[in-house]
Amino acid sequence: MTKTFTPNDVIRFIYGEVSSACERKEITDALISNSELGEFYIEMTSLKRSLNKIKREPSKRSVDKILQFSKNYNLHALS
Repeated sequence: MTKTFTPNDVIRFIYGEVSSACERKEITDALISNSELGEFYIEMTSLKRSLNKIKREPSKRSVDKILQFSKNYNLHALS
């Protein structure tokens, strides 16, 4: 009996969250034999690479607002 894999299974595969070597092999076989699933895999790996390139820094304005808030906020010691 051939197991049917979903896009969620492919995403788990891409992120290394597949539970066993046997399941990894089954998903690999499914990606080769199922063109729709294979195309989804290609699209998702491309998207993952793109997401990893995104600059993840707060804007200067955000940092300035946080710093200004912290200067104006009066913290009391808990002693």
